[in-house]
Amino acid sequence: MSLSGEFIEILKEKGFDDNWDVLSLGCGIGQGELGLKNEQLTGVDIWDYSSSFPYEFIKYDIRKIREIFLPDSLNYRTVLFLTCPSPSSKNQICLLLQLMGTLARVSSW
Repeated sequence: MSLSGEFIEILKEKGFDDNWDVLSLGCGIGQGELGLKNEQLTGVDIWDYSSSFPYEFIKYDIRKIREIFLPDSLNYRTVLFLTCPSPSSKNQICLLLQLMGTLARVSSW
């Protein structure tokens, strides 16, 4: 099982199901590997994968995601996936994680 597959299994143990919203930043075309069937799946990537991405797709630079998603705009039942652009420095990855934190309303399990 892949790392992302293991992550999905952990989420399912915590109550994640097909009714949750999923925002995948830097999604590429590999989203199908996660085995998600969520109708509320939105992928964002700088490359145009709209013809091969199975759900809603937004062609956008994830480093500028705050231009289209406001802080605290994602609800409590939204799962964020981040695929870091390659190559990325440690600082760039930390900035992306901080950016994701501003979009999410964080709650503990």
